[in-house]
Amino acid sequence: MAQQICKNCKYWKETNSYPIEGEPLGKCKKVQMFWDCTEWVDKGDDYVRELNEEHKNDKAFVQDGSDYVAYLITKEEFGCNQFSE
Repeated sequence: MAQQICKNCKYWKETNSYPIEGEPLGKCKKVQMFWDCTEWVDKGDDYVRELNEEHKNDKAFVQDGSDYVAYLITKEEFGCNQFSE
């Protein structure tokens, strides 16, 4: 069994978009933007954000201040509980 770290995960892709000398970085494709995984729901006296059906089992999200774009950027030896070979 492969070590459960990002460089061995099917959701991780090395990128040169965020170069650091001698430190390979990558983007996690599993962790999505919170805003894209939720929707406004009318609760009668208030509107709240709820997870979309397809993201109910996701365990992590990213978010930036503009709701435009955000990525989880990791070193290749980082690992998480959503690892998948």
